[in-house]
Amino acid sequence: MSTAELKSSIAQLIKGTTDNSLLELVYELLSKASDTDKDWYDKLSPQAKASIQQGIEDADNNRFVAYSEVKVKIDKLLGR
Repeated sequence: MSTAELKSSIAQLIKGTTDNSLLELVYELLSKASDTDKDWYDKLSPQAKASIQQGIEDADNNRFVAYSEVKVKIDKLLGR
């Protein structure tokens, strides 16, 4: 997918969501990514860092759902 296509796809997904917390996370990530002085992780909020750490611990302890299973569920929800 080209950069232009990717930007367009992301914009459409953003336009279609009403999840304010998701939009705030996307905004935070994109706004901080534009500042290239530091690593993006260093600019995350403590809450975001804790969420990432929890995800790493969950994955290390096999507490996750495989992408293939999630994809099947999403496809069913979307009627594909």
